[in-house]
Amino acid sequence: MPTQDTDTDIELYITSDVPSYMVEVFVPGDRKYSLTEDRMNLTSIRRQFDKEHGISKIGDVTLTLKNDANRYSITDANSIFFGKQYIGAWVRVIAGYGPAWAIAPATQFQGRIKDLKDTSNWTATMLIYDALKDFDDAAVSSSGLVVSNDFVPGMNPIDILEFLVDDIFQIKWFNMDTLLKESALDTTSMDAARIATEGTRIGDTTWPDGSKLLDMATDLMKMIGGYIYTGKDGRVNVNVFAPSQTSDADRSIFSFVGDVTVKEPEIVLSQRDSDKKNIINQVSWKHGQAQTKHGSERDEDSIGKYGIKNLDLTTHWELHNTDTLILDIATSRLLSRFAEPIAVY
Repeated sequence: MPTQDTDTDIELYITSDVPSYMVEVFVPGDRKYSLTEDRMNLTSIRRQFDKEHGISKIGDVTLTLKNDANRYSITDANSIFFGKQYIGAWVRVIAGYGPAWAIAPATQFQGRIKDLKDTSNWTATMLIYDALKDFDDAAVSSSGLVVSNDFVPGMNPIDILEFLVDDIFQIKWFNMDTLLKESALDTTSMDAARIATEGTRIGDTTWPDGSKLLDMATDLMKMIGGYIYTGKDGRVNVNVFAPSQTSDADRSIFSFVGDVTVKEPEIVLSQRDSDKKNIINQVSWKHGQAQTKHGSERDEDSIGKYGIKNLDLTTHWELHNTDTLILDIATSRLLSRFAEPIAVY
């Protein structure tokens, strides 16, 4: 209640760390825990786009935690993981930008525990992989897998990917807010990729035992000039490149996220540069389970300037009616993008 002719002093006591990045883990069969108070170090999040042709690398991050109370020692009764399945447990990292990374906090990484070690100096290290590790672990068993028009009418590449992920291998994404499992595929990116590949068909293909979902997805992306990657929220995204560099607006932007007014400036830059080492002016294919050879067109102007820069591509998917047109289209898109020095970021 305000008073007259009285000065009021207010003392503020901060009883815990200044807000910073936050970490959560959901222990299967138990509940969600906050690891924030024990965080010590978080390595750079490794996530690489446009890796090779077809797919990005599996992303990961390593978290170091204080463990003086044995909270993360899996053999100790005080551990949140004691008697629980911890390999594959979902982990989410939340951070913003600016002072203490506290402005506009949002999910920066979500994945599963790959490895957990407690050390002799009362710390624990947690290695976390993103969703593409699930794609690498998923493989065909029993008597092989037939992917045909009977299961995927039209055999559009994006519909095939959706069929494999949702129906065959049933890979799920875990919503850390609702604690419910949902589709691992990002709906927005899938819809855009489906439009970009409208009318594209793949032939009926029988995949033998041991075939990995990661390889199936990679081979699909090669044929449509795209790639898949895991977004910040942990869902798998699909991107299909525009037919050429000049028409790909996303590659011409320069932008940053962060705060340049603090010291040291906390920003993430996106910068465009040219790199001649990625030049491609001739493409050779092997396709189908029999790996039939097919040579596509060349860019003679580029060969005249830089010499032959051949790219060998393989896909184990069969062609629709043995028509190599889809490979020729993929080749023309590659030459349009890579016959001259490519812009890299």
